[in-house]
Amino acid sequence: MPLEFKPGTLYLSIGQVDAAEDGEIRVTLPEIGFGIAEPHLVQALLNHLSTSRDSRFVELTGDSGKLRIFQTNVNQYSEVLIRMYKLMIDSFSGTETPVHEAQELEPGLTRDFFVSAWIEIIQRATGSGFIREGWYKPEPIPGTGLLKLKCGGFDLAYAENIETLGIYEHQHKDLVEHYLEGTFVKEINVRWRELEIFVAEIKQVLIEFGDKVKLLGMCELCSETMEKDLSDDRE
Repeated sequence: MPLEFKPGTLYLSIGQVDAAEDGEIRVTLPEIGFGIAEPHLVQALLNHLSTSRDSRFVELTGDSGKLRIFQTNVNQYSEVLIRMYKLMIDSFSGTETPVHEAQELEPGLTRDFFVSAWIEIIQRATGSGFIREGWYKPEPIPGTGLLKLKCGGFDLAYAENIETLGIYEHQHKDLVEHYLEGTFVKEINVRWRELEIFVAEIKQVLIEFGDKVKLLGMCELCSETMEKDLSDDRE
């Protein structure tokens, strides 16, 4: 995750993120199956589903099918997460607290300060959370005269004294609590639950599809392959 979203396109693990001049953000996931299987295997599966003549399988495919709707819903869910992350960083813009990349070893907050709070909020919104009591620990950075505030595996901030690290620790906790009490968490929770239900429905249909020995109809892709094989044999 970046420290700022300049106008343009970013390619993140969460998907393709397009930031507009007006601050609007759009997230687009890769096509279904990207990075999971060879494209021809994904195409074969979609062809088998769409030409099966069984409505439970056919309704998964196409521009208005459940798989496409699921992808759209995930895009929208991801946009909510990105907007929240951006607002968290923007809330420190113009303050006296500097924000920089962790490797810069300069007094102030690091990107991990926001990423860790962001992850905690998302996890708490969906019923878990990862930050535990005692995870906030100050540690000296040898040869620099600086201290760092750790939270688990995250380096949240650097400072020249323990008192400033204490301030940063409270700011981190306050940031999490502030967003847990806001509307973002409610929206994240609702969208996450909807996605869980959607995934369960799609999985069930795919399991039923996988259990079928034969299906009505002829897969277009298989038909093309058979015709090519027959043509090759004739030659």
